[in-house]
Amino acid sequence: MTEVNNEIRLRAEEMVRVKAALSPENLEAMPSEEMRQTIYELRVRQVELEIQNEELSTAQGELNAVRALAGANKLLAQQIEERKRIDEALQVERNKFKSILEAMPDGVYIVNQQYDIEYTNPVVEKEFGPVKGRKCYEYLHDRMEICPWCKNQEVFSGKSVQWEWHSSKNDKTYDRIDTPLFNTCGTISKLQIFYDITKRKHAENELREYEKQLRDLSFQLLTAQETERRRIARELHDELGGAMAVLKLRVSFIEKNLQPGQTMISEECRQTLQYIDQIINNVHRLSRDLSPSILEDIGLTSALKWQIDNFVGHYGVKVATDIENIDHLLPKDDQIMIYRTFQEALTNIGKHAQAKNIAVAVRTCDDRISFLVEDDGRGFDVEELSAKKLSEKGMGLASMKERAKMLGGSLHLWSEKGKGTRIAFSIPITKVERL
Repeated sequence: MTEVNNEIRLRAEEMVRVKAALSPENLEAMPSEEMRQTIYELRVRQVELEIQNEELSTAQGELNAVRALAGANKLLAQQIEERKRIDEALQVERNKFKSILEAMPDGVYIVNQQYDIEYTNPVVEKEFGPVKGRKCYEYLHDRMEICPWCKNQEVFSGKSVQWEWHSSKNDKTYDRIDTPLFNTCGTISKLQIFYDITKRKHAENELREYEKQLRDLSFQLLTAQETERRRIARELHDELGGAMAVLKLRVSFIEKNLQPGQTMISEECRQTLQYIDQIINNVHRLSRDLSPSILEDIGLTSALKWQIDNFVGHYGVKVATDIENIDHLLPKDDQIMIYRTFQEALTNIGKHAQAKNIAVAVRTCDDRISFLVEDDGRGFDVEELSAKKLSEKGMGLASMKERAKMLGGSLHLWSEKGKGTRIAFSIPITKVERL
């Protein structure tokens, strides 16, 4: 410290001498030596203070710079520490993510925009082997160029895509989900998850085959039913109807040959003849219900109108009809099924609906025929009916739906308690091959 002060003292004296030489005021002109020495010391002291003040200012600036640098270093250290913590946390999450992918029972792989495979989990490698630097179209599809069905561009635009894929390499079918994966570096990769649905597809195919066999069986049963109905109707008409006609003739013969006084027997014969007529009418009705020969006589359109007129006459309801002529659009077998469907719908209305008004419509539109039967009866809860056992709800609705399917269409039922019921179905005009 003493050496520093001596250095400042020497610098101050030098500066005072230089100033004294340049100043018009000369210390030699002072009256006494003591005064000259005092003034000299004051000037030196002043210069010392100025030098010290400058050095202090410089030191303060340097100190501030050091403090600022220390603060910056501290902030940088904190940022480095935070970055390190984030990197460690990110690595932990990466490890978790990888562990999840490794443990998944489904196949997972990641591919970049250059079709390079960045990751495959064990399931993929078990199914298709090691990647060995191959592009995704080489690895999965044994192709040398991009697959025409590739979904990469859709995924890289931000969309997720779900689709079904059958691999020719292992003859398996997969349900695939492609979704964008946004990397921390700003790039986008494609994450694909595919689930083996081969067994499910086989089961679906078997189920479709069973359904086809069931529909074939249903068609055969309905065909056999119609054949049996025709046989029974013919026997009713020919055998029972003929027998009742002969019986009527014999009773009439007996009545005509009675003695004038046999009034009681004559009345009994007359009542018997009326009862026989009633039986004959019932036999004819049963025969028509069992085998609608009316279809062959007047065609489907007129037969439907006749069926509706009979229903109205029996139940006394009001009816609104809009029925187009469709006789030329359907083969005979299909006409019988449609006739039976309408017959079942009207029977259900008569038995259960307690309706006052019904509406029936048959319309053609483009290549389809639509049918509608609607009533304003008491209605019912469709879900409640569906939940019932087959023995409780009967076969009527099921048979209508099955007939609609066999005709290549579908039947839709709407009903609500207190608001009536609507049955609608449509079928193609062109006869379809039965499944």
